[in-house]
Amino acid sequence: MSSFSEKLKGFLVKPVETFQAHKGESLGAAYQYYIVLFVIFTILYGIVAVVMDMNFMSSTIDALS
Repeated sequence: MSSFSEKLKGFLVKPVETFQAHKGESLGAAYQYYIVLFVIFTILYGIVAVVMDMNFMSSTIDALS
């Protein structure tokens, strides 16, 4: 059985092949990967939001009002 980090890399790099290889696993295992990928997404989104300074949101709201 492959390690957690190998599976996570597989889901990021080759998702179709990895899902086919692990389709017999429990739903709990799927939630573990979902949580890890969600945390990675949240961190990356936070970085982008800080860099962009969220000015596009305030200007959009001003334009719509």
